[in-house]
Amino acid sequence: MLPHACLKGLFDICAASADCEEHQLDSITMKIACMAFPMLMNRCGDVLRYYLADERQSGQFPLPQSRREEVAFILEQLPILEVHPTATNPDDSHQSSPPTIISKKDQN
Repeated sequence: MLPHACLKGLFDICAASADCEEHQLDSITMKIACMAFPMLMNRCGDVLRYYLADERQSGQFPLPQSRREEVAFILEQLPILEVHPTATNPDDSHQSSPPTIISKKDQN
């Protein structure tokens, strides 16, 4: 399923930035992650918004399994995504910061 593979690719690209060190902030990995992160967040937001809207309108008919799987994948991946702060805010690329770690235990 192509949309799932593309979405997984965006997650993988963004996660690769978490391993970048200070001297690698100008690396191709970081540059790609800086471009991919906003796309990933927009795609996740769109998928979740459209899913909620479509689910409300579908009544008692379930949405296609592929849509449900895409939402489930996003909801599984977002809480464990690790991204270097530079990838989330490329304008601050000269600041040294540890990777941002989002996890369920931090939310409690």
